[in-house]
Amino acid sequence: MEATQFQIKAFPNVMDLVGIPNAVMAQHLSLYGGYVNSANTLLGLRASRGRMTHGHPLEHGAVDAAIEIRLPYLINGILMHELYFSQLVPGGTPYDPDYGWGPYVEELKALYDIGGPGWAVLGRHEYTGELITYRVQEHQNGQLAGFVPVLVIDAWEHAYSWTSKDKAFDALLENMNWDVVASRL
Repeated sequence: MEATQFQIKAFPNVMDLVGIPNAVMAQHLSLYGGYVNSANTLLGLRASRGRMTHGHPLEHGAVDAAIEIRLPYLINGILMHELYFSQLVPGGTPYDPDYGWGPYVEELKALYDIGGPGWAVLGRHEYTGELITYRVQEHQNGQLAGFVPVLVIDAWEHAYSWTSKDKAFDALLENMNWDVVASRL
């Protein structure tokens, strides 16, 4: 069976952002490319080893267990970064706190400030349409079943190491394409 392969997508829109150095975004794109390459390697290895059919992954060997544990991290890392990159544009589109984003942005800021690797997410429930904010640790822990990310904020240290967290968060808002975010509703 041939393994699914992810492609590294181009995101030229993340360069020349207001208040965010190009070197920071280049590093970000490089990390994303690493997730794609690593996921593809593990998917290929998984395909060559055959699927586990029953029992605990460790019954199939440490390599199989490691693949099954690492893949969600890598695949969610790819998808979260693609959502993140696609919602940014130099100078952004106008942010109007009165539009209704204000309370969610405040909650996202609080989740962003928690610390530790992860994401602050505004998600929409695919059946009810309800919007809630939540924190995803790393890329995979805390993803809510049935919720589709609408707005994602990278809260890993590399996303703000070039300045204070407050300035980094404000710079993201300044470069947010609110039309893209609204299209995810």
